[in-house]
Amino acid sequence: MEMLNMHTICGALLMAVVLLALFARHSGWQIFTQKRGEWETPPPAHFRNAKWCPVCRGKLRIAHLCGRPRLACTRRGCRYVHWDSPKPVVLCLVEIAGRIVLVRRAIEPAIGEWCIPGGFIEAGETAEHAAARECFEETGLIVEIVGLIGAYAPCHDVNEIILVYKAVVTGGSIVPGDEESEVGVFNQAELPADIAFDQHRKIIAHCFDQTVIKPAELDCC
Repeated sequence: MEMLNMHTICGALLMAVVLLALFARHSGWQIFTQKRGEWETPPPAHFRNAKWCPVCRGKLRIAHLCGRPRLACTRRGCRYVHWDSPKPVVLCLVEIAGRIVLVRRAIEPAIGEWCIPGGFIEAGETAEHAAARECFEETGLIVEIVGLIGAYAPCHDVNEIILVYKAVVTGGSIVPGDEESEVGVFNQAELPADIAFDQHRKIIAHCFDQTVIKPAELDCC
């Protein structure tokens, strides 16, 4: 009898687990597992092909809102819309005695290649503060933002708006950040051949030529 009861209990527990899994799948629950070393590099800034609502875990479907198709939650009472607006990115172009500061990337994308210091704007900070902060985090240099070079649209289907600032050094010392393997200061003749990203190469070229960058020159690289 005890053996029979144990089989009955195990069967009931197994059925409960199956039913819970089916309910979770229907409701949009997601179970995340993390292996050792999985997050050694930052996760992507953009997540495409979203399927589930982050508010109520309902399923997302295409709906025509504000003149274009967008992903929206299908659950009654939930008004979540995945707007997928461009993320603002800042670049800090630092000049030192006619040279510019570049960093060699230690993470993907373009690991091992050089680029202009920069990154994403954090919540609650201005674009100028973000540019100076990113520069310090990646190079160890304390800088003062002296002007906005330009604002440019996404490139290569990357959903970002790039704000490029010019800065001068006011303190600190060159120390590569956690996501950089090296910091270099280059004049035009010394520029490395492996500069990542088309837009960065064009911004650097215009910096040395002291010419104005037209938006069309960067928007469709």
